[in-house]
Amino acid sequence: MFRGNAAVIILPLILMGFIFYGGYHYLNTSDQITNEELDSVVSLVVETSSNGNKQTISGSWDWKEMPIDGVVGQDYIGVKLVEEENQQLVNSDYILSSKLTLRHSGKEIYETNGTFVFDGIIFEFPNEVQEHIGYGNLGTFEIVLDGEQFAGNEISVSYLHTWVEHDGLFFEQARLSEVSLDIDYWTIERFTTIPQQ
Repeated sequence: MFRGNAAVIILPLILMGFIFYGGYHYLNTSDQITNEELDSVVSLVVETSSNGNKQTISGSWDWKEMPIDGVVGQDYIGVKLVEEENQQLVNSDYILSSKLTLRHSGKEIYETNGTFVFDGIIFEFPNEVQEHIGYGNLGTFEIVLDGEQFAGNEISVSYLHTWVEHDGLFFEQARLSEVSLDIDYWTIERFTTIPQQ
């Protein structure tokens, strides 16, 4: 009964075997990244500009990949505006606006304002997936300052990523690369200077 039709039965079975082996091999050898390794693929870009008495610090970040061990917790961006010896130059009156926006597929999905600390601004934002929408993996921030005293200042922008559930963290300083925490985290940092007129 199968003699004349053996090839019709055997060839699809062989093809299915190759497809199964190819898929298994691909899944086991594809580059997958964990939260601990994520800092190697995160893009963090910071720009500054001056327009009269107003200085603008803007930035964006983008995870090039999602970690295989999931996303959970809170992330933080700290923008240090002045050195400790010049902290009297900064108070909340000089900060016209500080806004952080999370994006997904070109749309804004979350917005928050920064928190003032003695040397700059800290943003806190969620790091999670809700209904197949990733929060925290793509976003922008902008700080607008009033006053010429910031022109020429070197600033630092720190991105602190956590991947465990935790209560909200409190930071006394905006340079997050100098903090020590009892949870899993990493920090990346960029430096730039506010241009002078």
